[in-house]
Amino acid sequence: MKRIQLFEFEDQGWFPDVIRRMMLRVLVVMNRLMSVQHVVKDMIESRFNQAQSILDLGSGSGGIMPEVHRELRTSGQTVRTTLSDLHPDAHADQITQGIDGLSYSKKPVDATEPIEVDADLMTMINCFHHMPPQQAARILTTAQSEGRAILIYEMAEKKVPTLLWILTLPLGIVVTALMGMLLTFKVRPFSLSQFVLTWIVPIVPICYAWDGQASMARIYSEKDLGQLLESLPQAQGYQWEYVKASEVRAKAPGYFLVGRQS
Repeated sequence: MKRIQLFEFEDQGWFPDVIRRMMLRVLVVMNRLMSVQHVVKDMIESRFNQAQSILDLGSGSGGIMPEVHRELRTSGQTVRTTLSDLHPDAHADQITQGIDGLSYSKKPVDATEPIEVDADLMTMINCFHHMPPQQAARILTTAQSEGRAILIYEMAEKKVPTLLWILTLPLGIVVTALMGMLLTFKVRPFSLSQFVLTWIVPIVPICYAWDGQASMARIYSEKDLGQLLESLPQAQGYQWEYVKASEVRAKAPGYFLVGRQS
């Protein structure tokens, strides 16, 4: 497996939550620009059109799933979506406020263990790469052993060779930081503190840039996922499917890993 388990600021317990939330708001803007909400919504309707309840794992500060939920509701589905995390967001009420059918579990939810929350579908959006191989395999094993449908999405595919990624890392950090600074103006709600920590003291774009580049090295390639799946115990009637996002929506980035009972 060529994937590298690098350090990311947002994974660290000591990292200030206020800065983490600012970084994630910028990431949500990037997700919207890449039409991730449409891509995920289309995939759910394509593979799980009967799903009435969704449990999103690793939601953090909400991510793009509230947008996906809105898209599903707009298309006529009366779906209920529960956001969750191993470390639930302290501002969960603000994330779900005013959105019908959307809630945030106040109890910690560990994706690697049997999950008590009842749902037709579990999702992991742009967070599977945070899991080291052992934890990633346990997540897949848990979903398979419980016969739960799961939809994993990553916004990028691992296409760049590691050596080339290392050589271009300084440039990549600069470009990603500048992009983060510009995207900040589209963050809602916009705050003076976000502006100050982005344009006056550029802590947010620097951390955002490093995490973005580190994520590229941490993403599981199709071959990596194949190795993880080969390590799982045999389960009759449960199928895994790798789908490029471009097969769901033209020019869409990234890939899906779908697990479900046949």
